[in-house]
Amino acid sequence: MIKIIIYKITCTSNQKIYIGQTSETLEKRFSRHIGYQKDEHDTKFYRAIKKYGPDKFCIEQIDVAVTQEELDEKELYWINYFDAVNKGYNTKSSKGKCGGDTLSSHPNKTAISEKIRLSKIGDKNPMRRNGGLRGSRNGMFGKRGKETPSARKCVAISKLTNEVSIFDTLLELKNHFNVTTLGMVSNRCRGRTKSDYRGYYFKYYEDYIESQSTIESIAQRD
Repeated sequence: MIKIIIYKITCTSNQKIYIGQTSETLEKRFSRHIGYQKDEHDTKFYRAIKKYGPDKFCIEQIDVAVTQEELDEKELYWINYFDAVNKGYNTKSSKGKCGGDTLSSHPNKTAISEKIRLSKIGDKNPMRRNGGLRGSRNGMFGKRGKETPSARKCVAISKLTNEVSIFDTLLELKNHFNVTTLGMVSNRCRGRTKSDYRGYYFKYYEDYIESQSTIESIAQRD
């Protein structure tokens, strides 16, 4: 039986902690934390890693579970036990996805978003200034609804059971799993991010079908 773990990461500079869950090894999970890009995660924990550096953090296992429900309950227990929201780097105390990005739930979200927008004024990147590329120069020109890249059909494959769930759009999958950004879904579907997301791998539907066909053809030759 596969056991999933609850882990604790401690900042040795200030003794603040972060509680998380994973089905990976501690080494792999910590490596992913360190490798997160800012456009994927904007969290207290992410900013602390950037401020103090990876060498100032240590990770350890503190609990195990055999089901996702048990895992979520234990994660919440340890977050409350250590008061990791008020005295640590977790951003909320609730079942599932307790890391969270600070912007989406921030009471001043609108004002912060406006500051971010204004900070990009003068940016020489044509995709971000003067309204971006317009007309036929924009890759999204003429595309609506299911024709947009984010509307591609995709699947989520359970790491534990190999069960496959099919979604009509990336947005539908993102909302189902409460993924922080569409970019995180897209990167996993494209294979740019190799790790699972909370125990699931994401693929574009056509890529999944092609991979299954390849496996079947190899099996037939054998």
